[in-house]
Amino acid sequence: MITRSFPRIGKCCFCICLSEKLAVEVSTIILMIWYLSIGLLNLIFGVNSKNKSIIVSIFFKLFAGIFLFILFISLKKINLKYMTQFKKYYGIYVIYRILSFILTVIFSLRGISAISYPSNQEEFHNLYIDNEILNKLDGEEINSYVIKRNIRTIVFISLETLISVYYYLTTGSYIENVKEKIRKEEDRELTIDY
Repeated sequence: MITRSFPRIGKCCFCICLSEKLAVEVSTIILMIWYLSIGLLNLIFGVNSKNKSIIVSIFFKLFAGIFLFILFISLKKINLKYMTQFKKYYGIYVIYRILSFILTVIFSLRGISAISYPSNQEEFHNLYIDNEILNKLDGEEINSYVIKRNIRTIVFISLETLISVYYYLTTGSYIENVKEKIRKEEDRELTIDY
C-alpha cells in the first residue's frame, strides 16, 4: 500500500464532464498555455523593467509552463518517473504563488494606506513615482486609481493562487491514483506468476 501525500479528490471541478485522466490532461494544457503566454508577454513587455519581482515572475511562469509540458507528455505515456517529479517541482511553484500572494497583499495594502494618511504621502510617492498614469491624474483621481488597481491586483493574484493550489491537489491525487493502480496490477501479476 502506498502512503498518500494528497487527498483523494477525483475529477477537476472545471472539467467535471470528462474522465479523470482527460480532466487532468485538459487542465494541464490550459494552465500550460496560461503560464507560457503570461511568461512570454511579461518577457516581451517587462524585460526593461527595473522591478525584480517581474523578472522573478517571468522565470517562475516559464518554469511552470515548461514543467507542465513535460508533465503532459508523461501523463500521455504514463511515465511515473516524471509524474512523481510533479510533486516537488510544481510544489515549488505553488509555494512561490502563495508567497507572491502574501507579498502582493502586503504591498497593495501599504499603497492604499499610503494614500489614506497624509503623513505617508512620501511613502506613496516612493511607491508610485515611476507610474506614468499617476503623473497625469489629480489627488482624488490618484487615490481612486491606486485603490482600484490594488484591489484588482489582489483579486487576480488570489484567484491565480487558488487555481494553482487546486490544480496541484487534483493532479497530485490523480498521480497517486495511477501509482496505486499500477502497483495493484503488478501485485496481481506477481500472484498469478506464483
